[in-house]
Amino acid sequence: MRAGNVVNSAGRAAELLELFSDCRIEERKMRRTVCVLAAVAFAATAWAQDASKGAKLTDPVEILKKADEASKPIKSFRSTATWEGLHGDAERAPKMTGKVIAAPAPEGKQALMRTEAKVTRPGSSDVEEVTVGCDGNEYYVIDGKNKKAYVDLDPGVMGSFRRTAGALRMQEYGHETPFQDEINGKVKEFKGIEKVGDEECYHVYVEYSQQGLVTDWWFSTKDFLPRRADRVRTNPENGQKGGGKLVVTGLEVNPKFEEKDFKVTIPEGYTKVEDFAP
Repeated sequence: MRAGNVVNSAGRAAELLELFSDCRIEERKMRRTVCVLAAVAFAATAWAQDASKGAKLTDPVEILKKADEASKPIKSFRSTATWEGLHGDAERAPKMTGKVIAAPAPEGKQALMRTEAKVTRPGSSDVEEVTVGCDGNEYYVIDGKNKKAYVDLDPGVMGSFRRTAGALRMQEYGHETPFQDEINGKVKEFKGIEKVGDEECYHVYVEYSQQGLVTDWWFSTKDFLPRRADRVRTNPENGQKGGGKLVVTGLEVNPKFEEKDFKVTIPEGYTKVEDFAP
């Protein structure tokens, strides 16, 4: 081989080696770029999925259906509640606060319930304490104001205090068809997202098929259980309005109770009356 050919061959080899090296560098760069793009795409997908999970609803019917599904399977609950009258009933009805517990009926018995309420009558600042409940067998009222106890197998023994217990209880919890009337209502409107206590809630307005009845509902954005209900009725003859506002806080769903939690205990100094409560 001639010297010139050796030099030329060596030069071409160096050029090829340099070109091969450049290609390897470009290949590594390309791989890094592909990896980075893949990572970005994966992260974007994950962010989109997280955002979708946290997305809030605006369709009132969808919210009501989820509330129906969430409320139906409740077996027992514990809550703190307040109730007060609205419109014309604001001056006529008492204001009430209380603690409520409820559980399913044991076999062959009545449903378990107990409401410990504080009641303030219209025009008065006095607070009356009353406990209303059922231990599965007997219904009872413990009237703190008059130091009287009413106990009987007949639910009629609760008298007017039955309304106190009913007003402080969210009746939709555990109901067989809790929000079917709302889902089938004439008007359903999404009003926004608002706080009820510390709970972020969907505000949904419902006008029922029955004339003169409307309710503003607040459902938790977390579990879709109702936390507030402003129920209003309008008298079709004179247009007067009345109703009540129920607010539930400290809700605990499906806690475990024992029958003794609902047992009637007559405090010392109280008189057991053989009659129905007024």
